[in-house]
Amino acid sequence: MDDATLAQEQHARLLELLYYHPESGDFIWLVSRGGERFGTQAGTLNVKGYLQIRVLGQIYLAHRLVWFYVKGKWPKEQIDHEDLCKTNNSWKNLRDANFAQNRHNVSAPATNTSGVKGVRWFPRYQKFHAQIRAHNKRYHIGYFPTLSEAAMAYAEAARKLHQEFA
Repeated sequence: MDDATLAQEQHARLLELLYYHPESGDFIWLVSRGGERFGTQAGTLNVKGYLQIRVLGQIYLAHRLVWFYVKGKWPKEQIDHEDLCKTNNSWKNLRDANFAQNRHNVSAPATNTSGVKGVRWFPRYQKFHAQIRAHNKRYHIGYFPTLSEAAMAYAEAARKLHQEFA
């Protein structure tokens, strides 16, 4: 059996087992099986905070399953949660992305002390330093007297370099 035929069969089976609500992003069981009951919400949180669902003989991340459910084909690369909420699997919040695009659309790391992505306090100059990564390079945006100026400069650079994934 070729990949296209297998995907068609998997898709047909998925539609028999689950209902997807595009506005809420929820999957609801259409059958009772194992510990799952008809009409209950499908999925559990994994250790990274994403919803996952055991269906079709394996565990799938719910956002990837949404793409397959709606499009009838698996995503080419990754699926990005536009609002950064890992559990918001509403159709309008999901978009096809490559690895770099998906990495652009992340919040500031936990180690960031300024609270603003791409901005840190630079003690030597007593100013805020803004920088951004794109195309496997780090770009210096500049030093700014206030956090808000540095944040605005980062946001402008992100819009130019990362476009809709800023």
